[in-house]
Amino acid sequence: MRLSGTPLLDHVLARLRPQADPIALNADADDPRLRTYALPILSDSTADRRGPLAGLAAALRWARDSLQCDRVALVPVDAPFLPTDCLERLLAGGSAISIAASGGRVHPVVGCFSTTLLDDLEDHLGRAERTSVMAWVDRHAPDIVVFDPVRIGSRDVDPFFNINTQDDLAAAAAILAADPSAAAPLSGRGR
Repeated sequence: MRLSGTPLLDHVLARLRPQADPIALNADADDPRLRTYALPILSDSTADRRGPLAGLAAALRWARDSLQCDRVALVPVDAPFLPTDCLERLLAGGSAISIAASGGRVHPVVGCFSTTLLDDLEDHLGRAERTSVMAWVDRHAPDIVVFDPVRIGSRDVDPFFNINTQDDLAAAAAILAADPSAAAPLSGRGR
């Protein structure tokens, strides 16, 4: 999807690049649209694609085994207004999981996760049950980091506003039209 003529992924990457390095995408490695980004593509860890938890497991394995990192940040590609201090604030917690909240809602796919959770997550995914991200996260007593709305133009906007429908896309475009400076500076694909 494009927001104001730019792929949503570019908006999210522009907000993440100053906060994280390296960055990888959880996606189908055969998707030709992603080749121009020059980022590692992490395919789901399970053949039946069990949603964000399978993607998180792939990221945790990559971070632990390939990078020797002890934490992974997870954000969705459909949240173009991510806070510029998102990861700093999430990493400040001492728990194995820190997740974002705003507007009275918890956002379990915006968080930082310890690689020590990989075995538990893979065991969870190996069972036949299919659970929500929050159901798994809750088992690990996460830190909840509350973010205030961001001021864009004359309105307050949820920093984790996500785009699931054409109406959401139109609303995000209207937010940017009201205040073009709210768009993260786009650094170009593949950088």
